[in-house]
Amino acid sequence: MGNKPFISYPISNRRTFLKDVITGTTGLALGSMAFRGFSKTTTDNAIADTSPADSRKMRKVTHPGPGNVSLYSSSDQREASYKALKPLQSEIEKSIGDKQVVLKLNLTQTRPENQKGATDVNFTRGILDFLNLFYDRQVIIGESCPNPMEGFTNYGYLPLEREYDVKLLDLNEVGVTRMWVQDAIYNPLGINIVNTYLDPDVYMVSPTRIKTHDRVIATLSFKNIALGAPIGTQRGEKNKMHQGENGGGKNCSYNMFRLATFGIQPDLAVLDGIRGMEGNGPNRGDVKEGKIALASTDWVAADRIGIELMGIDYNRIKYLQFCSAAGMGTDDISRMNLIGEDYRNHISAYALNDNIDRQLEWLHEDYGI
Repeated sequence: MGNKPFISYPISNRRTFLKDVITGTTGLALGSMAFRGFSKTTTDNAIADTSPADSRKMRKVTHPGPGNVSLYSSSDQREASYKALKPLQSEIEKSIGDKQVVLKLNLTQTRPENQKGATDVNFTRGILDFLNLFYDRQVIIGESCPNPMEGFTNYGYLPLEREYDVKLLDLNEVGVTRMWVQDAIYNPLGINIVNTYLDPDVYMVSPTRIKTHDRVIATLSFKNIALGAPIGTQRGEKNKMHQGENGGGKNCSYNMFRLATFGIQPDLAVLDGIRGMEGNGPNRGDVKEGKIALASTDWVAADRIGIELMGIDYNRIKYLQFCSAAGMGTDDISRMNLIGEDYRNHISAYALNDNIDRQLEWLHEDYGI
């Protein structure tokens, strides 16, 4: 980004910033970049050291058609993910085109005792079964938490390389691009973002358990991508997303939205509500049993229904409201095309994190959306 100036938006101007992003006037003020570190031509040797280039080619997520959300009820995670995806096959196939499919898992912690919070391997198998119907190239299964290979081993992912044409990849090895979020006092804060999340030739799938969270109340498909994007092998990079008061919940919500304006979003959301996590999620909570999976190419719509399934007041989920207001998807259930199971039959209130009162302290602020 050279010597371009970067702009600090104090709290008094945050509504103005949001309006500018919605109208498309702010993003380029933060610099423009080209990302070539993980194109479809580099999957066999996906280690690249990418730096910002003089180009405005950026990842752009599109949502074809209305907000189609497909739901399927089952106690079998493999069956559920496959059957939830199947009604969306034509729009998914069209939106993938010639892009490289990447399944970005949600592992976060990689020790055996943390498996209950990780993306389930059989849920992932159902997604691969579905992709095998039409996608004839290698699928990348990746993660950018610290030491993802340990998670692949402990959570049963290694056999997938024998069962399918897939490659397990530590996304921390593909190179980074320097970007900017905000710190606790709303000044620009440099952060290293893994190039995969910025590559316009990547089709990003987010298979995620529905879980509670300790800063933004709930974690679903989008948060898996936004908090996965900072490199995991450089100490403190992910923590830059959530600094400040209230455990950093305000900054985390805002910084996730900020990354989303650069295309750091899922192309396809696949949510596991069969075995979610409640209480002290996203890692130390308790298993929440259910019988529902859902999928959508409109991740805002998918996450909105996920919030409903958890019995959470949507007015509390500011990061999702920001993204919907900026046109990244629909959060209006009346405008969604709900396919299959009636989600209302599967609403079951999740016990929230012990620190929920602290997480709610900033929600009185009016963002005009």
